[in-house]
Amino acid sequence: TVFTDAGQPSTKADLIKNLDLPLAKALSEYKGVQKVMSTFTAPILEKTTDEHPFVRCSMKQFHVRTRRLSSEQPNLQNIPTRSDLGKRVRQLFVAPPGRTLLVGDLDRIEVVVLAFYLEELLGNRRYADLMRERVDVHTYNSEAWHTERIYAKNGLFAVIYGAGVNKFSETIKVPLKVGKEIFAKMQETSPELFELQDFFAE
Repeated sequence: TVFTDAGQPSTKADLIKNLDLPLAKALSEYKGVQKVMSTFTAPILEKTTDEHPFVRCSMKQFHVRTRRLSSEQPNLQNIPTRSDLGKRVRQLFVAPPGRTLLVGDLDRIEVVVLAFYLEELLGNRRYADLMRERVDVHTYNSEAWHTERIYAKNGLFAVIYGAGVNKFSETIKVPLKVGKEIFAKMQETSPELFELQDFFAE
């Protein structure tokens, strides 16, 4: 059992979902439904009426530390895509008669921007060449760093946004010892990523 600082049993979602108990499963499902309801469904219902059926969120250009574009009231960017409940929420969005609903995503935008800065600022063309050759960058990195693709992908993004080894391990959800090994391999085989970190830190 994991306890909070106050000495109470922890009910964090990532701990509960790993327990093989009926109550833990039910609690995990409840928390998932509650999050979707409070974050997405309720704000959407509050914002719409029969007379005004359109959802208009607030876009924030400088709201998050990473400077990524974000939205709120409601947050339309983070509606779940993999869960059945998330898919049902997405079905709430329909285009009016005679119109088409367009969904867009800037595919691999972080990697594209990374490749640009590495080439322009450091003269390192490795990522730019991979992009031009349409190589899957995350698969390429996973082989170079001797780790799984999902760790390579999330690990790359963590480093792009300035994570140290502790935050890196937390972000890719591995024990600190494993995180240190992957991090060290990245420093050994992809030093340009950390050079770029230092460049922007200055």
